[in-house]
Amino acid sequence: MLFSSLSFLFFFFPLVLILYYLVIYCIGRTAGNLILFCSSIFFYAWGEPQNVLILLASICFNYSIVKCIERGERFKKYIYSFLLQ
Repeated sequence: MLFSSLSFLFFFFPLVLILYYLVIYCIGRTAGNLILFCSSIFFYAWGEPQNVLILLASICFNYSIVKCIERGERFKKYIYSFLLQ
């Protein structure tokens, strides 16, 4: 499924958009973000299913790095020094 395909434009995108706003209205923004996350993974799995595990691993790795930086652990100074070089 491509962004310009008819199945995306007339089925997937409107369905996700409607579902997102319904969930935000009924449950909350966090649940809406979960809907967007799951629909994004489904979209990428539709096009290239063999790369979904790499995508999920990258998401988990980046999330854990951000949480370490947020907590202010020793890891923070190493990341900052790496980014400033």
